[in-house]
Amino acid sequence: FTAAIVAFLFALGLMDKINTLRLEREGAMNRVHQSERKYRMLANNVKDVIWSLDLISYTITYITPSIKDMMGYSPQEARDSFSFNRMLPPESAKKAYKAVKWKTRKKNRLSKDNPKGFTIELEAFHKAGHRFWTETTTTFVKDKSGEFVEMIGVTRDITARKMAEDEKKALEFKLNQSGKLEAMGTLAGGIAHDMNNILSAILGYT
Repeated sequence: FTAAIVAFLFALGLMDKINTLRLEREGAMNRVHQSERKYRMLANNVKDVIWSLDLISYTITYITPSIKDMMGYSPQEARDSFSFNRMLPPESAKKAYKAVKWKTRKKNRLSKDNPKGFTIELEAFHKAGHRFWTETTTTFVKDKSGEFVEMIGVTRDITARKMAEDEKKALEFKLNQSGKLEAMGTLAGGIAHDMNNILSAILGYT
């Protein structure tokens, strides 16, 4: 009889423990789902384009819907048709590919001085055909052996900033040219003044 009571109490304790573990697991799963929904909501509404690139196949594995506003492609179109040469003008495609290959070279990958990612400015093609400027910040994901297997990036449209920079350079050039012309005018005025004094003296003697 005593053994039965002990077994019964043990069973109750075990059931309580199992129930506690189940509730904890459900709570943890709910928190994970809430976190996923929160970050998915942020990713789906951010203006910058967040993406991940498989470095083995060079295919897009994830990209945010904001790619539609930036480049005119749906996320599915971007995943299906991505290539450096298609999305970027030749000079930008070469620059991007060179940056990725340099970063993933073994001697650079193992270097302690080598940063985890890079930031690069590139011209890109919109689906409609026109060009615009982008700035991309990247980071890399390694596998257990230390090989880079994935690149994650955040790309933003900086066309307005580039236009402002170009306008600033043009204005600085105009100001610089204006300063040169002003200096030349001052010099010419000084020379004319000196010549006038000399001519006045000559005419006076004459």
